Amino acid sequence: MATRRGITLKRYGIAQANHYYIRGFRMKVEAVDPVGDMTSYVFVYRRYPPDPYTQEVFDEFVTVASFVDLDEYPVGEPDPQSSLPFFRSNVVELDFRSAADAEEAWNIIRTEVCALVDALNRADNMVLEETASCGDASEESDSSGESESL
Repeated sequence: MATRRGITLKRYGIAQANHYYIRGFRMKVEAVDPVGDMTSYVFVYRRYPPDPYTQEVFDEFVTVASFVDLDEYPVGEPDPQSSLPFFRSNVVELDFRSAADAEEAWNIIRTEVCALVDALNRADNMVLEETASCGDASEESDSSGESESL
């Protein structure tokens, strides 16, 4: 039987703000309570090299992970043995110029995380698509140890 997976997304925003004066909107999304073998580390970040003056490292949110990204990118920080500057986190915090932009981003994040869960669940249900035989699969191998020349 296939493993069923799930995840909960928590969305946080600025509480009781007068949006007319703030002129910006911050949203934080946290992935929690994974079900089955689902991971909560579904947000892909890119780490940039340290600033040459301050040595400060900058991480930028890139996307919601694909199921291939879950295998390829480590949790917490990029793999120092790899040239890929990507890693995964369970939290993303974003700033927007309007409430509408924040709402649109939330809808995209929610849709993409749900698509990831669905893709992982579907990947468990593999079916035989093709069989290929190479050579004469019905011929037994030569037991004398000699091989035929072409």
